[in-house]
Amino acid sequence: MMDDVDSEHAQIPVEMLQRHDYVTMYVDGVRYMEKAPLPYWIMAGIYSVAGVSEFSVRLELTLFALLTLLAVFLLGRELAGEEAGFYSALVLGTAIGPYIYTRFIIPDIMVCFWLTVTVYLFWRTLEEPQPSRLLCWSIGVVTALDVLTKGLIGLVFPIGIIGGYLLVTRNWRHLLKMRLASTTIVFLAVAAPWHVLATLRNPPVGEAKGFFLVLLYQRSDLPLPESSGSAGLRQSAAADFLGIAAGVDLPLVVRRGEGPRTSAGADARMGQSAG
Repeated sequence: MMDDVDSEHAQIPVEMLQRHDYVTMYVDGVRYMEKAPLPYWIMAGIYSVAGVSEFSVRLELTLFALLTLLAVFLLGRELAGEEAGFYSALVLGTAIGPYIYTRFIIPDIMVCFWLTVTVYLFWRTLEEPQPSRLLCWSIGVVTALDVLTKGLIGLVFPIGIIGGYLLVTRNWRHLLKMRLASTTIVFLAVAAPWHVLATLRNPPVGEAKGFFLVLLYQRSDLPLPESSGSAGLRQSAAADFLGIAAGVDLPLVVRRGEGPRTSAGADARMGQSAG
């Protein structure tokens, strides 16, 4: 393990399996409520199959890094053809970012994967006169998994990216086609149960904050106590969010302005529709 953070995150799934408690996370017997549970659930599953080892600890992020490359390839192919998809995945695979964010046991590469899939699914909804329930509900499921991976960021980022794109393209009417009511229900069906259970099982006791207060103060942008020194962190997070949203939306806007696709995949689907 690289440091104490690595060790803590590797220990959480061990205690999940020992306690048979997949709602409240623990590190050395102390409640740990600062992170979302999905990465530890997956790691616990790997432990139960392959045993506890450094290989097992690293396997999760390795698999998600490979899945992210595949998702980037599919998104690039959807936007500009197979060659663009290949080189997009190649650039990501040789970039410093994935290396940095997979050296430690942190879920950032997982968040990258969920966001890439969300953008891919959203782009597909733009290509259909009336997006299917499966497509819209898939966005709800993937966004919920993102929330269970990283907390409220998993909801804020997709809303910011999709909202930013629709704002720039002045296509707010598209929201009416995305089955928002049923998609929200699907999202809540996946994301809400753990949050409800964690809140009920971890109420405030004396000076100890309950899960709900931790959720509000540590995993959102609500004002934190002055002593926490978090103002700079919030400003940095806001700048990161705006940069990511702009970076994702710009190629979508440019590609949308070029008119219908002419890639082989698009031609094949058009031919099938005509048939």
